[in-house]
Amino acid sequence: HQLLIHRELHRNGRNVIRANGTLVNATALKEIGNHLVDIHGQNEHQALMQVEQHLHLLDEYATNELAPVKEKYQQAFSEYRQLQQTLLERKENEQAWAQRLDMLTFQNAELSEADLQSGEEERLEEEYQELSNYQDVLENLSKSHELLDGEWETNALTTVSSAVNALENIEEFGSRYKKLAENIREIYYNLQDMSSEIESVHDSLEFDAERLAYVDERLNLIRSLEQKYGATIDDVLEHQQKVETQLAEMGGPQQSTEDLELQTQQALADAEQLATSMHQIRKTAASKLAQKIHEQLKDLYMEKAEFSVHF
Repeated sequence: HQLLIHRELHRNGRNVIRANGTLVNATALKEIGNHLVDIHGQNEHQALMQVEQHLHLLDEYATNELAPVKEKYQQAFSEYRQLQQTLLERKENEQAWAQRLDMLTFQNAELSEADLQSGEEERLEEEYQELSNYQDVLENLSKSHELLDGEWETNALTTVSSAVNALENIEEFGSRYKKLAENIREIYYNLQDMSSEIESVHDSLEFDAERLAYVDERLNLIRSLEQKYGATIDDVLEHQQKVETQLAEMGGPQQSTEDLELQTQQALADAEQLATSMHQIRKTAASKLAQKIHEQLKDLYMEKAEFSVHF
């Protein structure tokens, strides 16, 4: 892209300025010049003469020593501003803050004490059903075992065994009879295994009234917490994580307004200390810069010219 600037100076003092053929005023021309080049001439626009650029130029000159300190200062000042804002909000909403902090602290304590585990409700409900229906479970297990392998001749295993014997008598007469015999044998062996397992479960069952009371109480607690904080245990656990996060953001349950004030004051002191260090670095750099510019002015036969930096 090309930029053609044309300026006509008339004897009557009238000026006509065009940028790529478009009429512009002196203010617009100055703004364009800021982005293009420094014009070094007496009483003309110079970057050195722009007051808003002075600190930037000084910082650029001292960048090696100043930049690390300046970065730390910006971080420290940002931390101070955040703490100051938090403190201001707390003071403006002291009562609401305290009430919310109390509520979150209570919820966190309640949920931490409950120590819920994912999937716990399903396991307890199954155990509750077994314990609360202990007698029915025991009777039906016993009945099942008797029907499968009882002392009378018509139990299931005896009946199936007779069917096995009958099919074994004809399995040599064809492949389909052999297949039937194999299938009925497999059923017989499965029934034997099932009978043994039912007997084992039956013999292992014990009724524990204290355990039933504990499971019932635990389920009531879980359902109470679900009514407050979520439809399932996983929802309640998710709510607990949010509570812990909010408590951490509020400074924790033990941090008072006084503690936050002290923390804010310390952050301000840290920022001020770094600001003082920056000032000293700039002051030293300003002296060196003034000396170098004075030397350059002497080379331009401007021995009596003076240059100093004030900030």
